[in-house]
Amino acid sequence: MTSLHCDATAYVSVLSIHNASTHSTSLATETAKDLLQRDTSGLLRMARRMLLLILVLVRSLRAVEPPGCRRPFVLLGVLPSLPPLWRARLTREGVVFAPCSPLVPGNPSSDKLRAWLLVRYERLLYVDADVMALANVDDMLAPAPPHVVVQAHHESDLVQAHCGVPLAQRSIGAFFSFAPSATKFTELARQLVRYSANAYVMKHFSEQALLACHFNNDSRRVLPCGYLFSINNPASTACRFDGRPPEICLRIHRRACERHAPQTLRDSCTLGGHQPGSDGCSALVRSQRGVCAAISAHASAHCRWRPDAGVDIRAVHFKGRKKPWALASEACAPVTLGTMRVGHAQARGAAPNRSQALLPLSPFAVHDSPVWRGEPRGHGECLVVNRTDAPRIHWADGSPIDARRCCTLELLLASIWYGHLTAEERVAL
Repeated sequence: MTSLHCDATAYVSVLSIHNASTHSTSLATETAKDLLQRDTSGLLRMARRMLLLILVLVRSLRAVEPPGCRRPFVLLGVLPSLPPLWRARLTREGVVFAPCSPLVPGNPSSDKLRAWLLVRYERLLYVDADVMALANVDDMLAPAPPHVVVQAHHESDLVQAHCGVPLAQRSIGAFFSFAPSATKFTELARQLVRYSANAYVMKHFSEQALLACHFNNDSRRVLPCGYLFSINNPASTACRFDGRPPEICLRIHRRACERHAPQTLRDSCTLGGHQPGSDGCSALVRSQRGVCAAISAHASAHCRWRPDAGVDIRAVHFKGRKKPWALASEACAPVTLGTMRVGHAQARGAAPNRSQALLPLSPFAVHDSPVWRGEPRGHGECLVVNRTDAPRIHWADGSPIDARRCCTLELLLASIWYGHLTAEERVAL
């Protein structure tokens, strides 16, 4: 029997498609380019991808819900005209459609602020479409004081310095829980006018800076870095698609940060009440010297994939351009077949043994990531090395992974994402 707690709470996400000259995410930009290119299904290619992101998000949340709990999933936004098949598919998953008008044309992410108007629920968990749940997230919807907002951590944001948010308390707009309130929506919408006046901020940071700065007081709690693991964080291994270790990715991020941070801070200094080129703006840029080294140290200490070291990972964020379909290169195309499997090694060149007991590989069963043993560009094996028998990792069809670039944590997570889809649904990609 569903508990009152489940009845009074819900998940919410945004599917908002509107075109303009500024877009807050790479997904929004790609969708805008696709607006006039329709195929035989009558649905935009990028819109189909966004719908599949939503579908996997819902199914991954359903997979980790406790028995008897099936919360509504509210889909906000300027929704596309959905063919009956897609609408029926999402409705079966418990999706409730809540169309709305855009708050900032061309900036779909800002439409998530309308979730504060869903006052029929006691508490909501907002989740971006490119997130996938890996473990139970019920604690995000546990009863809490109405004024408290719980936000996922952003390990490398720069612009939140303008309103004095410490590095360890900076947050991301992709994952947060809150109590709906029409009054709070009015406050946020009023502030959004000032934020949207800075085209640079809206293009690159959207509503994220607004939420972080507005709740930069005792009314919010920021989650540990690992709760929402970002594939794009400086301490991940996804800086290149070839399984590089985190140390290399940290160095790459730090060099890029040092190159771009001063200009980013200058372009966003109006958030702190300064004009570009003013003494106040220059002082803020100077005060942030060393921030890139601090970000690198912070990410290294707190944001690595370390479920075996007590890091409480609940969800993964396919942030930016690191979407599952971007990870499915030609060499790693079998990732689209579904969740990787694990079992004992078979002879190279032998046909897959269908009777072999190959079990789905959990991302929590490995330390840091699957490990390649052998030549980087030649023969080798993809193994789980923290188990005494060092079993081999296989694609979903039982064939062994035989390329180093496919033997990574990111590909494992992408395979789990594809595992939430049927073969028919994968065709829509």
